Amino acid sequence: MNAIILVVGVGAPRSLLAAALPGAYDQARGVTVKRVSNGLLGLLLVVGVGSSTACEPPPSPPSQPLSLTQVIDRALCNDAGSREAWASVRGQSELVGVAMAPFLPTIAAQAGWSRYDGTASRTALTRPYPYQQNSVGLSITYLLYDFGNRQATLDQAQQLLEALQFSHLATVQQLLYAAVQNYYQVLSRQALIVSTQEAEQVSQRAVQAAQLRHQVGSGVLADLLQARAAQAQAQLNRIRAEGDWQQSRGQLATLMGLPVTIPFELVVPNDQADDPLRSAEALAGAVEELIEQARRQRPDLAAAEANYRAAQMAVDVAHSADWPTVSLNLSGERQESGSSRTLSNSVGVAVSVPIFSGFAPTHRSRHAMIQQETQQIRLQNLQQQIALEVWQAWHQLRSATQAVSASQELRQQAQQSLQVAEGRYRAGAGQILELLNAQNTLASAQQQSVQATYDWRMARVTLARAVGRLERP
Repeated sequence: MNAIILVVGVGAPRSLLAAALPGAYDQARGVTVKRVSNGLLGLLLVVGVGSSTACEPPPSPPSQPLSLTQVIDRALCNDAGSREAWASVRGQSELVGVAMAPFLPTIAAQAGWSRYDGTASRTALTRPYPYQQNSVGLSITYLLYDFGNRQATLDQAQQLLEALQFSHLATVQQLLYAAVQNYYQVLSRQALIVSTQEAEQVSQRAVQAAQLRHQVGSGVLADLLQARAAQAQAQLNRIRAEGDWQQSRGQLATLMGLPVTIPFELVVPNDQADDPLRSAEALAGAVEELIEQARRQRPDLAAAEANYRAAQMAVDVAHSADWPTVSLNLSGERQESGSSRTLSNSVGVAVSVPIFSGFAPTHRSRHAMIQQETQQIRLQNLQQQIALEVWQAWHQLRSATQAVSASQELRQQAQQSLQVAEGRYRAGAGQILELLNAQNTLASAQQQSVQATYDWRMARVTLARAVGRLERP
């Protein structure tokens, strides 16, 4: 079955990208794996997957109905937002390399050549003209101690890299959610078309029954006109349903990178293999645990935590920048001037003490502290928002599960009511209003059943995303 599964129990299932997303990212350049949680449900988040080559263009049109997995793969391949997020990760990884540079010595070479032309008295103390002078030198500078500035700078760059990695994963999960939502929406509106077609057939039977009664003289013209009006309304509902289906289908095609004019079909999931009542029983009383899992597994929360740690490192960088630095200097030089040669070497330790720079370090420190406070506030707000999202999604799933059962019962009762009303009207014992009311009740019940199934499917996906367990099927 193709479905987004919310796993509640012991185990470490496949993460969103751990399955390598066949066809989504060809020839991956690198993978960074981050352990997010060591609790009941361990989760490995693959937070950096990039591609050096573009995805292969999909066949036009698809030769077979597309499953949910294929829809997700095509959407991931076509999405520019995930590629942009991954480019940001690659760029920040280079800045980590820049931050590591102060831990290595700086080596510089010098070379010079000059020629002197002129006239001078030829004494023992003068050099005959013209003559040449060559010099070759090498200098090495190594930072011995800076009161933690370079380490804090490296830690800040690494935390920013981690934040971008989790932001990239959050972007991918958001795209996955959009693909699943559009996939189920197309199927829902496709089922709604079938429902409106059935309602149209039912209205056609009512028109035939009204015509028959009118011909034999047991019915009035008003009954026939009301039946025909109900039939026209059923046709209008079908036309609107077909238009809504075409619009949702175009949105899904665009998400997959297909032209909107290309026809394609979708695989209908087997809901009987995943009973909604079973899902509700598995989630009973687990909302507190799900909120705790979300705090460990949500990639956007992990990104916010990394940004807060980076802000803390920025405060350390600002504070340590106002302290002295101790450096080791090594240099050697060889000079040749005419027939004389000179070789010089030097070894020294340099101490640089900042005395006054216009109060810039003070303002930088204050700015870093304010940024840290800002990131802390954002983190706290996001934690509260995540708890609210899990709470709402959990209750939404419970109500959606109950609505599926109630809508099925409503549909069965409406079908039986219509059968009775049709029989009574054909026998001459019923009225046209009774029949039309039964038709409207059945049509409404069918639409509510379709909507309840869609709501249940999306409620499961929404809860999975809220907990941070949205996985590729």
